[in-house]
Parts: sequence; structure tokens; C-alpha cells
Amino acid sequence: MYVTGTGYATATKSESRVGDELSQEAFFDLLMAQLLNQDPMNPMESAEFTSQLAQLNLVSEVMNIRDLLESNLGQAEGVDPREALGYIGREVMVNGGEFAITPTSSSTEQLYFSLGADASRVELEILDESDNVVRTIQLNSLPAGPHELMFDCKNDAGTELLTGQYRVVPKAYNDSGEEIFAENGFRGVVSEVRFENGQAYLVVSGKTIAVDDVDSIR
Repeated sequence: MYVTGTGYATATKSESRVGDELSQEAFFDLLMAQLLNQDPMNPMESAEFTSQLAQLNLVSEVMNIRDLLESNLGQAEGVDPREALGYIGREVMVNGGEFAITPTSSSTEQLYFSLGADASRVELEILDESDNVVRTIQLNSLPAGPHELMFDCKNDAGTELLTGQYRVVPKAYNDSGEEIFAENGFRGVVSEVRFENGQAYLVVSGKTIAVDDVDSIR
């Protein structure tokens, strides 16, 4: 894959691989022809022969490394690596207000929220599908800006939440007890893209975010 500033020029793996196999085969054929047709009175020096074999091995190793890199990039589930790289330098809105509990979902959930000013007290209310508050999380003294919290998916009684849809309502207060602006998720500029364990991640405001958590992009 080649990055060309504003776009990408690619060749399919099957096309590039065919070209590689032909090049490797041609190299070997030339080497064999050279051995078969060499002058018996002036045979190829052993050092020269060894050097050419080393070149053939080097070509093979480079091809294998390239294939491994392509394979790792292609493991990003549901995300074209070129599409993920297109996020760099763009402003995104990261979702942090809704999540689902399913029989196969993780036992934790990453929550994101943002504060418009420094807060002396923050409350995160977790509501179920009927808008009942099932959990209230109390936080103290957080600065303005984006924040994240690993939620254990339990209610106030310490019991695992039931299967269903949930949403988060953040509330924040200053030293005078006045409510200040707070919202789910946060906005930020993507500075880096990472591929880990078959998943594409964006680095936004210093936080590592799954591409699936992005609500919108500018």
C-alpha cells in the first residue's frame, strides 16, 4: 500500500503476488542457465555463486515480510486500513452515551464524557430502556475536557446489569454547587491510527478509541 498525500494507490495482492513469483522464478532460471552454460575452462567462482544465492534468499525474505505486513493491516475487522488512515487530522465526535448489554458482551464498558469547565463534583447516571436510574457513579474534582471511565456494568446493588440498552447522563457541578455543561462523548482531532488484535483504533486527544465508537467526522 502506498500513501500519496491525498490518496492511495494500491495493487491487489493477487496481482502483486503473481509479479513477485515471476520475478523470483526468473531470477532462479537465470541463475541455472548461467550455471549450465558457463565456460568449463572458466567456471563461476564459488564466492560469486554464493553471493547470487544470498540475493535470491534476500528477495524471498523481503516478500515474506511484505506479505506479513499486508496480512496484519487486513485484519482490521470491518474497517478498510485506507479508510482508517483517512481519519488522521480529522475532527471526530466520540460516542460515550449509549451501550448495549448482551449475553456475549464484555463485562466492562468504556464510557466517555466531556466537561465544559472544571468540576468539583461529577455524577454519571446509568439509565435503562425505561429511563430508570440503575446506577449512579460519583466522581470528584475533574478538569474541563474529555474524560473516560471503565464501567463494570453493575447496578447500585453490585448486581450485573440485565440484557438491554442503556444510556449515560453526565451531570457536573462547580465549587458553588452550580451545574456546569457536561455531555456524553467528546470531540477531538485524530492524531494517530493503530491496528491491534485485528481492530482499528484512533488516538483522539491522547485517548485510544475504537473506530466503532466514532459517531461523526468532520
